Amino acid sequence: MNKKKKLEEMKQLKLLKEQNEKDVQLTLQEKKGKLLNLMEENDWAASFTIELKKAKTNVLKEMLISRTNTPDKLTYDEKKNLKELLEGWNPTASESESKPSTEGFKAWLENEELPDKLFTVLGIHKAGDKLANNFLISMNLERWNFVMNFLDETGHYNFEDKFTETLTAFCRDDNRATLFLERLVFLTEQTDLGQLKWLHEKIEPKEVFNRMKIPDKNHFYKVPNLAKWSTYVDAYNELYPELQTTLIAALPYEEPVLIQKLFFGTVNYPASGTLVRRLLDEMFMSWAKLHVSLADASTRLELLLKDTYISTVRLKALQQYMILTNAQKQHPANETLANLIKDFINESTVRNDPDEIKRLQDYLTPQIPLKRKPESPPENDAASSHLYLLKLPSMLLHSPYNVHFKPLLSII
Repeated sequence: MNKKKKLEEMKQLKLLKEQNEKDVQLTLQEKKGKLLNLMEENDWAASFTIELKKAKTNVLKEMLISRTNTPDKLTYDEKKNLKELLEGWNPTASESESKPSTEGFKAWLENEELPDKLFTVLGIHKAGDKLANNFLISMNLERWNFVMNFLDETGHYNFEDKFTETLTAFCRDDNRATLFLERLVFLTEQTDLGQLKWLHEKIEPKEVFNRMKIPDKNHFYKVPNLAKWSTYVDAYNELYPELQTTLIAALPYEEPVLIQKLFFGTVNYPASGTLVRRLLDEMFMSWAKLHVSLADASTRLELLLKDTYISTVRLKALQQYMILTNAQKQHPANETLANLIKDFINESTVRNDPDEIKRLQDYLTPQIPLKRKPESPPENDAASSHLYLLKLPSMLLHSPYNVHFKPLLSII
């Protein structure tokens, strides 16, 4: 298995070398145009992880003190100081791009900026953030290395030299560079290369959900690989904005099943930042786009399935939907409903009051318009009945079924 893997790595490196030798004769402007096409068509080779594993220079070895088999040269206090240094380091506004990485890359290429600037353009500077998408950072490290290799003008690209030079310029501090490098190595070691390959090949999130063999449970709490799958979707949306999707749209469940999984066993509404909360928010956004009414939303949330009980968790979900759609300001009745829901959530006496339950149910039940009754002669009014009979021939004549009434019309 290891032999096969090494052969594959050697093959990739050979392809990179051949491509670099072929492209070295192109002018810089031609190379930029070709590079942009390759990136847009996703026709590029990943090699950062392979190159980093093969790194042998003394500079990188010294920087990777705690990642090698050599004795740890840093004391506990020194390591603690380095961690604090990195955690307290916030790149300035000029270093941190707000644009998506794909869009930012085009601007970087056009403006001929330095290699370390590409670190922030591609979001690699976020590697020190525990909440960052490490999977996306790993992919962008691969993209960074391909770009550096492609634009190299020597014809003999040296990964270790370029990476060390960029890292030092980016961090502007040897200690910080050491810890930042350790973090990048850690990320690449934790990244699933198979999933990285899927992302490179633009495999759709729906297909990846199946490939990751995510178990079909009754709920979405602590489901193996579900969080990893969500990071894949985020990375997919970032790299391929024209193919963007949502987690809700990529899940293989119909809405009723999805809602059951979202609320199964819940006693509190999901907190902000959790995966379940994100799924709920995405579902409500999709409803808002379709202009789903409050009554319809309550039906979908199954708020009225039980006569004497209404789930406060699902009621909180309806409250969130009202806030999202700004429903309170659309109609006076909505303001009353919003206050009633608030009382239900916060007051146990209201939740246990049958009259209040009935009142809330009436607000949430879809109103079915009454059908118009057919015109008929008034009762107990001789004069009105006489007038009705006088109008009858004309009514029958203009009826779509007048052909059946011709014998009657001849008599009247």
